[in-house]
Order: sequence, then C-alpha cells, then structure tokens
Amino acid sequence: MTVEDIHRRIRELSEERGWTLYRLADEIQMSHSTLYNMMKRQTMPKIDTLERMCERFGISLSAFFSFQNESNNTWLEDSELELVNISRSLSARGKDRLLHLAKGMQVTEAE
Repeated sequence: MTVEDIHRRIRELSEERGWTLYRLADEIQMSHSTLYNMMKRQTMPKIDTLERMCERFGISLSAFFSFQNESNNTWLEDSELELVNISRSLSARGKDRLLHLAKGMQVTEAE
C-alpha cells in the first residue's frame, strides 16, 4: 500500500462521516497544520497517528488496510472479500457452519 493509498483511505473514511480534515485533526487531537501538511506533502503518517484515526473512525487498524481501492488492487480478491462480507452478517452459529463447510471443501479439493 502506497502513501497515496493511505491518504485516499483517510479521506474516504472522513468523507463517509462528513468530516473535514480540520474535524479529523480535532478528533485525533492533532494540530490542523500538522495534519494538513502530512496530507499535502504526501508523507506517511506514524502508526500511532493511524491508530488514533482508526479509533475515532470506529474501525480496527487491520480494517483500515483491508479495503478495495479505486484501481481494484485489494489485499483480498473480490470473491474473498464477498465471503468476508457474508460471514460478517451471519450469527455465531452461521459462522461456525460456514467455517466447517470451508474446511470440508479444503480437504476435498486437496485430494
């Protein structure tokens, strides 16, 4: 993931919440100028800055990095992403069943 991808993701998540960069700076207790300069100069944010952003966005750091960007370069293939999204909507019992089914298919295809 490039610096541009990270900045795009930050903007995406901010826009989803209707936040400006100034609002984001307030949310993560960072000076407006520091955040603005980071975004303008395309510098990589520190991990603790990303962690504070994710906390305010209400997502995990891993969720921050697992997204589908505009160029369709993803950490997951589309079908894998679809499975993840389906599993998130299932009950605990449904998730157990899906996992059991997947493990069974894995054994069958290995033979």
